[in-house]
Amino acid sequence: MSVSRISKAMGYIDDELISEAESYKPKSSFVITTIKVAAVAFAACLVIAMIINPQPKPDFTITYTSTTSANAEALYAHEIYDHKVFGDCFPTEFADNYFINGKIYIYDNTLEAEFYNHFNLDTIYLHIFPKKYLPQDEVMGRVLYPQNKNSDITSYTWVDMGEYAAKYTSEKCDLATLEGFDKMINSTK
Repeated sequence: MSVSRISKAMGYIDDELISEAESYKPKSSFVITTIKVAAVAFAACLVIAMIINPQPKPDFTITYTSTTSANAEALYAHEIYDHKVFGDCFPTEFADNYFINGKIYIYDNTLEAEFYNHFNLDTIYLHIFPKKYLPQDEVMGRVLYPQNKNSDITSYTWVDMGEYAAKYTSEKCDLATLEGFDKMINSTK
């Protein structure tokens, strides 16, 4: 196409169209850019939250006491998990349908807790204390049954926690066959 032909064709263009073309500004993509930035920021926050707090810990009221419940102080579960002595030994998951019953007591280097099941009316007792107080004839890691048939205990087991030992005792159930009990003893740090 020659220059003269282009020049002649431009003469036919309406002056209004030319003035509109001169003042035209393309629509801003501000909204689209803002949505993209917000989505990336939200995804980054989710990733950071998963890294900082990978697994939620149960929260329940507990009691700390040095000798008796008369001088007890109310605490929360996250405080037991952060406790310098018992935090690594306390389970983060419980056997199926078992929940904290009452309070948790800490006294004389010992932690006591009860987990109750409303369906089978069983209670699992947990005692954690220094391993040096462990009876010499006890065996770690397998479910045992009391030799004294007059006892209310159905079964019990000892779990090695390094410098501490944890004893789980059931009133009515066989710990060896209890659903989710293995997950409970393996959920310590």
